[in-house]
Amino acid sequence: MMNAMAQVNNALQPLASPGRRCFLLKREGQTKRYAVVGSELTSGFRMEFDDNRTESGLLRYASSDTSFADDWFQSTHVGYGVPNDGGEVDVYEFVEEEKDSIPPSMFSPFWSGRVNRLRIERFTIT
Repeated sequence: MMNAMAQVNNALQPLASPGRRCFLLKREGQTKRYAVVGSELTSGFRMEFDDNRTESGLLRYASSDTSFADDWFQSTHVGYGVPNDGGEVDVYEFVEEEKDSIPPSMFSPFWSGRVNRLRIERFTIT
């Protein structure tokens, strides 16, 4: 299975937008502050946007790292996009009940979660 996930990861790389960044985030209480869960996703991920790109999509991530499950389950949001001049990217919230709770298998090699963009919130990369 790990070999299959590595092949999926390699296949996704040519599809990546230059300069895009992706972070799993966790909201800090009832604030507009976020903490990065784990480390930046630098490969193996893909954001598939719906027809209206600015509103919603599906985050897919392929990894053979067995410790990634903890990061996935802790995250509540995603910071994604090409940073603006202030180092900010859009924040997307995972849709309840539409985020994988079972690790990938050889038949479904991705962690997947539907996301909705939070229009007035941005995450500053530090």
